[in-house]
Amino acid sequence: MDIARLTLTSASRMLQAGDIKPSELISEFLGRIAKYDRLYKTFTLLMRRDAEKDAREKDSSATHVRGKILHGLPIGIKDIYDVKGVPTTAGTTVLPNVPARNDAPVVKRLRDAGAVFLGKLNMHEIALGVTSINPHYGTVRNPWNPKCMAGGSSGGSAAAIAASFCLGSLGTDTGGSIRIPASLTGTVGLKPTYGLVDRRGVVPLSWSFDHAGPMAKTVEDVSLLMEVLTGKRHHIDNVDAKRVRIGVPKEFFWDGIHKDVKRNLEVSLRVLEKIGFEVDDEVKFPHAAEARSVLLFILLSEASTSYDSVLSDVVKRRELGGDVLPRLDQGRMLLATQYLKAQQLKRVYVSKILRDVFSEYDALVTPTTLIPAPAIDEREFLVGREKIDVSTALTKCTAIFNLTGFPAIAMPNGFTTSGLPTGMQLASRPYSENLILQVAHSYELRARWHEKRMPELRTTI
Repeated sequence: MDIARLTLTSASRMLQAGDIKPSELISEFLGRIAKYDRLYKTFTLLMRRDAEKDAREKDSSATHVRGKILHGLPIGIKDIYDVKGVPTTAGTTVLPNVPARNDAPVVKRLRDAGAVFLGKLNMHEIALGVTSINPHYGTVRNPWNPKCMAGGSSGGSAAAIAASFCLGSLGTDTGGSIRIPASLTGTVGLKPTYGLVDRRGVVPLSWSFDHAGPMAKTVEDVSLLMEVLTGKRHHIDNVDAKRVRIGVPKEFFWDGIHKDVKRNLEVSLRVLEKIGFEVDDEVKFPHAAEARSVLLFILLSEASTSYDSVLSDVVKRRELGGDVLPRLDQGRMLLATQYLKAQQLKRVYVSKILRDVFSEYDALVTPTTLIPAPAIDEREFLVGREKIDVSTALTKCTAIFNLTGFPAIAMPNGFTTSGLPTGMQLASRPYSENLILQVAHSYELRARWHEKRMPELRTTI
């Protein structure tokens, strides 16, 4: 069996046809993890015994019954969601090391749909960062090149999917934490409309911007996971391209863009036009630069509040990573008046963006990240003659859709000359997940970047 070629939907068809048993499928994935994940560090906890037991029990049950659409399929869970019986670490050591009493509601939905949980997935500590260089559980490495980062904060989820250690995952996204690692690893990640997917049982970072959402290899797979998470079907094959107007805001979103990312995006826009979509690349996006600053004010204020007891504990403060602690301390220094002003500006910007942009366009296309995956020790990226901070280059195009709460999906749209994947972001109005899934799926079927063969995984660098 060629595990690297499997997707959620193709594996589901194999199980339904009786070509393979759940226990056999799960055994293949566990063997692959055991062979390679010492290098890639995608899991914080491998639930081997539970997964094997669950899969054996599913061998004797119906392979496809109503509501069991994930029957026997291997899923990983970002270690920020509660999974009954195991601790939730959020990638840190400062939280109580006690088993969760219950599944988070969305985890229960996956379990009830028949998913087999392989384990908890690594992440940037407390989800406050975009590199997944984790001082406690190891640095998540990019399967396309293990010398490069996988992005974050859902880096373990994206890398595990790309490496075929699992076929789908739950991620969280506060400033781009689903879409950034999806882009850097050539996978697909959807940040749904704020609040659409239940966040109970998820360790909070910023209550104004935390989103829960699915990650997988293809748009079709993400659509399948969304059906489970929301209880609503998403019809991805019936888009009328001629009735969908796509806007491309270049000002701000393309500033500092890497030449390969730019080239691939330009080609992607031509593909969308050939499919039949109307594409306008002269879109003005109001307050884009200011919106990112507003998000940071609110996010850091709320994050420092979420971890106030940790920051007040001298011993626990020392356990926090060297990049996370300064950010939390920065949030503590912000004034209540600054926070409230930022919340006011957020409401103004959201209404203006809805009125000025999404009254005219059905969807927007931007880069997901301005750069491909940086080297793990890289903190600045040279674009032309300009040096760009890696964190800024990775979050610049994603964070604004956390501020608005609008749905956005990241998907692969090509590769750099050195063989690293690049990503395209599609965003739309609130509760327009169906539309962006349809547009994304039509592009995916035409471009077929998800079919590109990854180099063989390594056991050492």
